[in-house]
Amino acid sequence: MSVAPIPSAPKPKPEPAAGGTPAVGVRDLVFGYAAEYVPVFDHFDWTVAPGEMWALIGPSGCGKTTLLYLIAGLRQPQAGQVLVDGSPAPRPRASTGLILQDHGLLPWATVASNAGLGLRMGRLYRNKQAPPGQPRPYPPALPQEEATRWLDRLGIGHLADKYPAQLSGGQRQRVAIARTLALRPNLLLMDEPFSALDPLTRRDLQDQVVELQAELGITTILVTHSVEEAAFLGRRILLLTAPPNRTAPVIDNPGAGQPGFRAAPAFAQRVQTLHAHLGEVASGIRSGGQA
Repeated sequence: MSVAPIPSAPKPKPEPAAGGTPAVGVRDLVFGYAAEYVPVFDHFDWTVAPGEMWALIGPSGCGKTTLLYLIAGLRQPQAGQVLVDGSPAPRPRASTGLILQDHGLLPWATVASNAGLGLRMGRLYRNKQAPPGQPRPYPPALPQEEATRWLDRLGIGHLADKYPAQLSGGQRQRVAIARTLALRPNLLLMDEPFSALDPLTRRDLQDQVVELQAELGITTILVTHSVEEAAFLGRRILLLTAPPNRTAPVIDNPGAGQPGFRAAPAFAQRVQTLHAHLGEVASGIRSGGQA
């Protein structure tokens, strides 16, 4: 079966999404870890419209997690801008949720306590004001029932009194998801959240993410090393290459998340296309050139 190439195109400039401000606007981004190294991003542009579901894929070291952390406000660009809802994020913002591979649960706290951590912080900081002109970094002061509701919604409400060590990997990741969604984010960033899970649990959580994203309309960006996961979850897929990233192909994948899509010929074709282009990137890295 032949693989349809991704057509090359001039480097696009971010434009506001139809009907409003982009959820994420990366403009002329320059970022690197040391002056003597090749920058990870070199005048890089990218736009995410509100409500979109993106997957970021590429070889190790290409900048997937770095880009996620720049959007989250955990790192800052050396030049250019990273805008969230039209404003720079000089620090983490309350309405951005970040879910990591290692769950980030407190081992001495129960499931209920872990899920409600952000809500307790919100009550503690309810009278704090954001710096002038900056997004509010403090969690919202919402009732504890928000965490309970999400634990029930994700099927683990009966584990509320358990501790992380007593849970499976999939259950721990559901706690992390409940803790994040309880804060009502409008942007959800996920850094390889399912990579350590067994295939059946991974597939079940992928299905739940699709269901929740459709239900809540949250703009979602997922970093993954799995081609199959990117093809199933990403309605748009950003393919990063070896640094420096100056532009990156965007693959539209409208069937992502639809019932039966994993068994559809379009899914197999998408997986094959992604494998082929990642193979081209790897070949370019081995030969010392830029793919």
